Amino acid sequence: MIVPLDTPDERGIQEALEKIIASRSFHGSPRLQELLRYVVTETLSGRAGSVKAYSIAVDVFGRNPSFDPSTDTIVRVQAGRLRNALVNYYKGEGKNDRIRIEIPRGGYVPVFQSVRADDDTAPHDIDPVPQKPADPAVDEPTLRSKSTEHLAFSMPWARAAIDARRLLAAIAMALVLGTITYLFTLGPGKIRKNSSNDGQVASGGTPIEVNTVGILPFVILNAPRDEANPASMLTSEMTTALAKSELFKVKRIELAAQKGKSIDVAAQAGVRWLIEGTVSQMNSERRVGVALVDGATGATVWSHFYQSVDGNMTKMLTRHAIYDLRPELYIAAKKDIERRPLSQATPIELFLLSFGHPSVAENGLAWEKQRILLAERASIDQKSGLAHSVMAETLSYLANVDPPSDTPERREQATAHAHRAIELAPRSAETTFGVALHHFYSGRMEEAARFARRTLELDPHHFEARLLSTAVPYACRSAPTEVLGAITALDNMLSESNPSRWLTLAWLAHLNLNNGDYSKAVEAGRHAYEIFRDPLAFFTLAAALVQVGGTSEARSIIKGQQLYWPNLDPDRFADAAISRRCGFQPLRERLQGVYRQMADAVKS
Repeated sequence: MIVPLDTPDERGIQEALEKIIASRSFHGSPRLQELLRYVVTETLSGRAGSVKAYSIAVDVFGRNPSFDPSTDTIVRVQAGRLRNALVNYYKGEGKNDRIRIEIPRGGYVPVFQSVRADDDTAPHDIDPVPQKPADPAVDEPTLRSKSTEHLAFSMPWARAAIDARRLLAAIAMALVLGTITYLFTLGPGKIRKNSSNDGQVASGGTPIEVNTVGILPFVILNAPRDEANPASMLTSEMTTALAKSELFKVKRIELAAQKGKSIDVAAQAGVRWLIEGTVSQMNSERRVGVALVDGATGATVWSHFYQSVDGNMTKMLTRHAIYDLRPELYIAAKKDIERRPLSQATPIELFLLSFGHPSVAENGLAWEKQRILLAERASIDQKSGLAHSVMAETLSYLANVDPPSDTPERREQATAHAHRAIELAPRSAETTFGVALHHFYSGRMEEAARFARRTLELDPHHFEARLLSTAVPYACRSAPTEVLGAITALDNMLSESNPSRWLTLAWLAHLNLNNGDYSKAVEAGRHAYEIFRDPLAFFTLAAALVQVGGTSEARSIIKGQQLYWPNLDPDRFADAAISRRCGFQPLRERLQGVYRQMADAVKS
């Protein structure tokens, strides 16, 4: 039985909120985290009367000001899920919590209680929730549909109808305030040089590292077995392409070693993840299927099917499958690392935990500070160029979006970390790309382009470097049609579920705004906003919206993001960040005017 006591104070409620958001029950549910934080923060700020379906839809879920709760049930559906998640939390890891947050049915204003738990029974039953939300675009990122015929392959993962988009709901990071404290308490020398997945060992008893990948030979199903074996070519190309990244240790598994179940194959090969592939012929077209398999469970983590382009199988694979597969590996590996104590993480694993890729990143100032702490831990115990590149990138990024972080000392630190990163790891593609981003955020566009090109020399399949090298010369210039076309072509290389599309769409919004094509900037910016949220991108969207008369939507976006970026300052962004980005470029004055109009509009 739960016995109510006195009403808790605000500090206790805030601590209870952070504990819930950091819990396993809410891990992988960024929308529920946002909703809970919003209703609690608004209530504690004395604005409980405004916690209505309309304000939640606009501020939390990015709905337009024309939102109608009678036809769009997104708030009701998500609120039901939030109530269920809270019930599950208090039945499990939160059963001994002395402060409880509940959202009674019939409204969205939370109730706070100090309680004494006489037993482990949760106070409410689970709230029924419709199986299919009326608008899945908010629950998962809305991505365009590309027609892909699924082939009836003989492999289990190929027979199943797998929706890779379900993985995007698991992008949230589990490291929060408790982790920050823990990082400070770790002493030097606590990071092991070799860490592994605790639940998986190789056949010889050796622990298996979380970033090991085995490539199985691609299988020909019904394609002609011509002299130039396409399956063999694909297997070789996949192995070569993935091995270019130092984040993963890649092993090609020979035919004799792949007999048996996936779990046995992975254990025998000593790898955490398996990649399987098939080649088939349908009419005059060749199709390729690629799957990522969990070596510990045998479950298919991700799969996708591709159509050959002019019969050039190798080119198709390198330009499509690798771009799709890498983010899925980041997601899978990070989730595996988060299950184990942080003290066991290697420098590579710490980098994956702090990786800024939209597949595994999190929106907010707290997340960026966590990245720095993780990188500091790696750089103290190991001479890690990757760690220094994270600090260089993050410090220079925060100088643009968090005014207190924009100091000469922080900028000098960022530059020093960039130099140290290249000294330690001159042939590391990810290190080099982190330094490229540092130069971009610091307004040194020529250097950013140079380091992006160097990244491509080290890793020709580095999608983000290819995009940056194409777009960054026009960061503060009008973009020619052929440049916009090239970025659109890069976007078309990605599958529907690939979170890297946030990058292409954000750049299209940025460059269209530079060109004065505000309607196209809004279209791309809205789509990017649905995939991932970042101040550089949502400031661009808000600025374009004001130019086309969407001031209310722009104001809602900025207001909603202040929960995650408490020092958000549109005026400062227009004056400092745009000035840093543009230098003495002719477009600087016009762009600053556009962003200043946005700053004035969202304040009024």
